[in-house]
Amino acid sequence: MRIKTYQKFLESISGTELIGSLGPAMGSQKLSNTISSADTNVVYDEATDKFYSEDEYYDLYNKYIEKGGTPLFGGLNKENLKKVLDC
Repeated sequence: MRIKTYQKFLESISGTELIGSLGPAMGSQKLSNTISSADTNVVYDEATDKFYSEDEYYDLYNKYIEKGGTPLFGGLNKENLKKVLDC
């Protein structure tokens, strides 16, 4: 047997293809992505070559404040990250 289309090839190797509908009460078999870029906030710092999440930023920010740093407004952004990393 020769597979003639790419879609048929994917179906033949996936093991998840359905022969037909499973009935009116069966929902869709599609898995949707529930996380978007709006749900995550990370900033890349070129100097350290690392991505920083909000949790990591706030840990660094608390250390920055303990060392006598001035309060920063605006949350996680490149400018604030650079200030807390330079401290």
